[in-house]
Amino acid sequence: MVSRQNTIVVVTLILVIGVLGGFALLRPAEEETAPTGPWTIIRPPSDVTCMAPIGDTLWVGGKLGIVGVKLQGFEVTDFPYDIKLSYVRHMIVDGGNLLVGHDNGLTIFNGSTYRTYTAKDGLIDGRVNYILISRNAELWVGTAQGAYHKSGDQWPRITTEDGLLSDQVNVMLEDGEGGLWFGSDVAPLGGISILKDGKWTYFTTDNGLPHNDVNSFYMEHDGSVWAATGLLNVGGAVHFVEKDGSWVISDVLNVEDGLPEGKVRSVYRDPSGVLWIGSENKGLARIEAGGIQVFTGEQGLSHEEVKVFWTDGEGNLWLGTRNGVTVLSMEDQKSLSVK
Repeated sequence: MVSRQNTIVVVTLILVIGVLGGFALLRPAEEETAPTGPWTIIRPPSDVTCMAPIGDTLWVGGKLGIVGVKLQGFEVTDFPYDIKLSYVRHMIVDGGNLLVGHDNGLTIFNGSTYRTYTAKDGLIDGRVNYILISRNAELWVGTAQGAYHKSGDQWPRITTEDGLLSDQVNVMLEDGEGGLWFGSDVAPLGGISILKDGKWTYFTTDNGLPHNDVNSFYMEHDGSVWAATGLLNVGGAVHFVEKDGSWVISDVLNVEDGLPEGKVRSVYRDPSGVLWIGSENKGLARIEAGGIQVFTGEQGLSHEEVKVFWTDGEGNLWLGTRNGVTVLSMEDQKSLSVK
């Protein structure tokens, strides 16, 4: 028979355990202990979608807005503007100005003030997915309602009525010949639309893409272009080259070639010539001299989805992931040579 005193003790212990468990559940993800590993991990930020350097600071954007990371010492600083940014999707630097695409429009910061363009300025969809400044200094933004370009105080746009495969413009790129690439991520209607001299060229699964969701573009130093494609367990990295004045697919890399299975999220070639390909959930591929290595959280990644890359002036490789930034020093990178 259990005494009343023992019953009180048991109930008290249960309540204490419950309260402690509740505190654990409420703790923000950014405060979790970073995994041990050979590489530097920076948190916050959490979900990283873009990075843009200005001076001694790398501005990092994502789901929770923008934070700054000092290039020396990796100190995290707050964004110096009293503005709420919901899900920052892309950022670029133009003449010292920071251009930010987010769920509530396009915001331009000049170092002391900012201006936000929204639906009231002519952007039908307030969410900006991507920002591009063309070689003729024309500002473009990609949205779910097409691609807008700024002309004076107006924002003309191009849509499927003008030739896009889909109004959902997820990413953009200008190639070395002035052609504009528009990638969408609304399969089965997605794909790549290329506009050059008033003429359109298209790439879909009908003529070589592994998947019609286009997640990012990357242009090599030689002018060739990579597209990261896929969704869930299907995807690949597609390499385009120009041949006789037309773009053709030269290579498609996927799981059969040694990449992590599924959606390809990002492609990047570092200054030493190593090709990096990020997947959505299965880690990061490093390709050098025909050999492929795959790295996951076990090797030191802050998360196995790598969305964006950047190399600083000292050769450190910065990886923006779904849960923080992973930094590989030059020494770290040298230790990863393919065996």
